[in-house]
Amino acid sequence: MASADGAPACWRKIILFFLVSLAVVRTSFSQSLSNTSALPENTEVPISLPLTTDPSVPSGGVTNEASKPISICNSTACKSVEFDIIWNEHHTINPCNNFYEYACGGYYNIREVPQGKNYTDQFLTLQEKYAKNIEDILKGDLSETDSSSLTKAKVLYSDCVDTFTIERTGLLKIREKLDLNGGWPIISRRKEQYSWQNLHKYYDLISETFALYKISIRQNGQSPIISLEVPDFAIPRAKLLNRSQDPYSIAQYVKYIEEAAHALRPSSETNITNNDIATDIFALINFEEELANITEIESSNNGNNQDHPMTLQMWQTLYKTVSRTEVSKVNWIKTVKNLFNLARVKVESSENIVISNMVYFFELANLLDRTPPRTVVNYIHWKFISRVLKYGNTRMQNIGAEFQETFFGIKETGTRSEQCIREHGLTHAVYYELKRKNFSSESNLVAKNIFTTIKSQIIRLIEAATGLDENTKLLVKTKLQNIKELVGYPFWYDNSEALNRYYRKLEILKDDYFNNVLKCKGFTLKRKLKKLRDSTESDWYENINLLNGLQQRYNNNIILPVGILQIPLFNHELPDAINYGAIGSIIGREIFAALDGLLPNVNTNFFTDKFKQYQLIYGKTVPEQDAPNVSDSIATTIGLQAAYKAYLDKVKEDTYVEKRLSILSKMSGEKLFFKAFANAFCKTVRSEFAVYSLDTQQYSASQMKIIDSISSIVGFGEAYKCTVGSPMNPEKKYSL
Repeated sequence: MASADGAPACWRKIILFFLVSLAVVRTSFSQSLSNTSALPENTEVPISLPLTTDPSVPSGGVTNEASKPISICNSTACKSVEFDIIWNEHHTINPCNNFYEYACGGYYNIREVPQGKNYTDQFLTLQEKYAKNIEDILKGDLSETDSSSLTKAKVLYSDCVDTFTIERTGLLKIREKLDLNGGWPIISRRKEQYSWQNLHKYYDLISETFALYKISIRQNGQSPIISLEVPDFAIPRAKLLNRSQDPYSIAQYVKYIEEAAHALRPSSETNITNNDIATDIFALINFEEELANITEIESSNNGNNQDHPMTLQMWQTLYKTVSRTEVSKVNWIKTVKNLFNLARVKVESSENIVISNMVYFFELANLLDRTPPRTVVNYIHWKFISRVLKYGNTRMQNIGAEFQETFFGIKETGTRSEQCIREHGLTHAVYYELKRKNFSSESNLVAKNIFTTIKSQIIRLIEAATGLDENTKLLVKTKLQNIKELVGYPFWYDNSEALNRYYRKLEILKDDYFNNVLKCKGFTLKRKLKKLRDSTESDWYENINLLNGLQQRYNNNIILPVGILQIPLFNHELPDAINYGAIGSIIGREIFAALDGLLPNVNTNFFTDKFKQYQLIYGKTVPEQDAPNVSDSIATTIGLQAAYKAYLDKVKEDTYVEKRLSILSKMSGEKLFFKAFANAFCKTVRSEFAVYSLDTQQYSASQMKIIDSISSIVGFGEAYKCTVGSPMNPEKKYSL
């Protein structure tokens, strides 16, 4: 008995000794790295900040002097996150000088970017973990005990990894769709001139191509409404708008289309020369550039980028006033009716709709009137082709992969299994199995409570904002109060038969991968369209990413899928400091970002001034990207501030017992909160992708995200005892 009872204690001592030893080794390794003159090629270049010497700042945690009960967490979840925090930390860095270097220096110094990826971070690590779990589920043999939805998911996956069949049929399947609609004029000399209007409708129905305009559903108060919006582009719009300044990228885009055209050109079309193809492509890209230009008009016309509510009949009448020829003619009533017929939703001409950018549609009519129909048809075909290249044979996949390398720096596309998991069309069938094995109802309740408390804190911040008038505050508070959180998984996952009913009308046939993919896309579109009339239709669409916090801005929903509610970001056994610092800050950011368009530019100079302090990053000066980074920085900062306030309020509860980690037991909850936040965003990035992110004005780099937000809120300086005026504790803080 003594031996049996003593064994667990013995093992705990061994594990504890191992972790402490590892922390010491980690410190020595970090010191050696700090003396290295150059970082590896694929690591993220740190921001340089003016340094300060503050001898009062310890390198590790200190005991929290607050007199409240403390418990030590020794669960597997806590040990895992504790190990992660210790391993990622660069112990020799003063946290008051550069908290990103302090919290993440170990991460990006030693973690290399995997082949076929742009970067590596905590989210990608989670994705790889779940990809393996999903693969184990899908590659299993069909069983009589499988649900009908899981059977369909397994068939779709097995067809996707069956590259032998795809090699024989993949290219033919794409050609069939093109030929069914008059052929792609770039590679065909068929005299039949297919109208772009009919072509647009067809591709919208089978793949949501929406080449020239988008038709979607957004939330209008408590009711859904049809919205007409500007389209997306095959390449980043910024590249088209700055075509003369970046000729290399456009040349690669031309090459991309040319290679697709040559791959798809039938052998019978021998009279089409390379010059013919090049001429058509040149006209196509000129047309796409003009589309990009007229979407830009919305930001330079006062008030014209606002929503314009009206009936469908009113819009039809108004559009007729600017359409001068048959080329620009659009029967909007018929077009909208035809789309919603897919979901058996009846729409009349009296239906209320919203035009998101009326100037764009007026300019679109003018552009169509002066553009040859052949060019318009070529462009719509191309938008469809660019969306389905990855479902074709190896040659088509390689064409897309090479183009991705130009813009993103991706060297490889990953294994075929990884691609098939990433593109899998029966998301819910897979998520259900993952939820059943990896997520508890208790975790769901804890996550929902965190969401609710943080939303309340953001409402308080809005109420206290000095830069907002009362009308704006009321509008924003109403939006916030009506936000619907979708946490973990749909409620109907608790009923396996409900899942089977959900997929009942989706037919998946063996050895027909390309058409199965299109069926899945059509199925997803149908479920979306049903939301116009059916309030019970699930908000959890098929294309939801397992690991992304997702805003459905027009539906006023925020989705936190089961995959993101995992270690190291969240677990119901972790200390509140970690849960609020990691997933809580992400929730706060998503909630505040959902207010985009409702808030004026409040105190934006605060962040543009901060950007100017940073030295060059990847050869780019940060001020070139002021506007987008400001928006992201504000959302991240407010989200972090709200999460921190929510955490502090929880700690003040009379019966609260503070849970701490074992090795880091002397680290206060306040310190651990900020460590958890930074740990969530530690990242290593390929230099090519970092430059692309800055060029296309995407989210700010991870080091900017951490430094900007932490140094901009009240609380960090006190937690880490940073002198006022030090880089991470400037005297001036951000406020709305």
